[in-house]
Order: sequence, then C-alpha cells, then structure tokens
Amino acid sequence: ELAWAREPSPKALRAAKRFAKALDPVWAARVSRPQLGVCYDRFAGPSAEPPATPDELASAGEALGVALPEQLRALLLNYSLGKRPGVWSVLPASGGRVGLSIDEFVCYLDPDSVDGWANCELIDRTWHERDEYSLDERFVFLAGNDGYPDDFVVSCRGRDRGAVYLMEADKMWPDPAAGLARVAASVGEFLAMLRPLTAESPDQGSRTP
Repeated sequence: ELAWAREPSPKALRAAKRFAKALDPVWAARVSRPQLGVCYDRFAGPSAEPPATPDELASAGEALGVALPEQLRALLLNYSLGKRPGVWSVLPASGGRVGLSIDEFVCYLDPDSVDGWANCELIDRTWHERDEYSLDERFVFLAGNDGYPDDFVVSCRGRDRGAVYLMEADKMWPDPAAGLARVAASVGEFLAMLRPLTAESPDQGSRTP
C-alpha cells in the first residue's frame, strides 16, 4: 500500500490488492487509503458521536436484512460522519461529469434510545429510500445532499456486492432499476473520486457535462 501510494500505477495497485487478499478485509480497508481502503484524511476532525462497534454493525445489518460489505463496515468503524463541513463533488471515472454534490455521509448513532433504530442513520436513511423510492433491499445508504433526493447507495448482495450506485430519484418510477447507475466498484474507489467543491464548482446538486 505504501509503494502504491508513493507512485500510484495500475501495476502497483494490482500488487497491493493481491497482498491485501491475504489479510482481514475489514482491517485492510481501515488502514489503507482510497481506493484500496477507506482511511481518508479529509474525514479527520471531531465528531459528535463515536464510530460504530462491530456488534452494532452486525445488528444493523441484521435489521436491514443484509451483510454489510467490508469497506462499508470499515468506514463506519473508523468514522462517525453524518453532516460534514464543506461539500464534495463526485467525478465518476467513466462519465467525466460532475456527479451529485455531497454534504452528508452514512453514520451510525446509538440505537439504544427511546426512538430505537430511528437514531441510527444507516438504518433510518436506508429504510426511507426503500419506502419512498422502492429501492431494492440489497442496497443501503452511503452519501447524499440534504437538499436533493438523489443519493449514493451500496450494494450488499450479488456479484456487485460492495459497488456504489447513484440513485436518481426522478428515474425510480415505474422501474426502480432504471434509476440506478453504477459509479464505483467499492466504497474506497468512491472516496477516491471525491473532490472538494470550490467557488468555481457547480452549485450543489447540479450535474454538468
């Protein structure tokens, strides 16, 4: 991972991935930088709540009916995110266009409150997407913009387990599958696509050619 970070190249990336296969995938994701993992320096800073514990994530996955992918678990074990200062845009590798701007990320709050799972953002946001937009139950919430309905979600089952999709709300009816566009093969790859928005960047929520 250090060799790849010093001089990123497809060859070095392949070598790092081969080495990582022999390691615990959650641990490897927690200590590796995007796109290999989710150790992301732009998430540094205080959070109001502590990150999740392994037992809490196991309970959340059970409540959602999925096994959370390793890199998503790593992200939630490393960070308690939610609303973050600053806004990022996503630049899909294939499209070369600015994707939905982001001002909030998946987080895990204490479910042991009087409101139960309503205080767990991972659960609450995912259930909202499933109820409001008929999002397939293999997906869970990852990131979005508080002012816009489009969100990024993670696949938790199937051949594309761990992949990140853009859920475009206005295309989810009548066929929810038509509103989903794959943007990254993993959470780490998705984080590597993030770019800080500047004064010259498109407005939040806009998408440009």
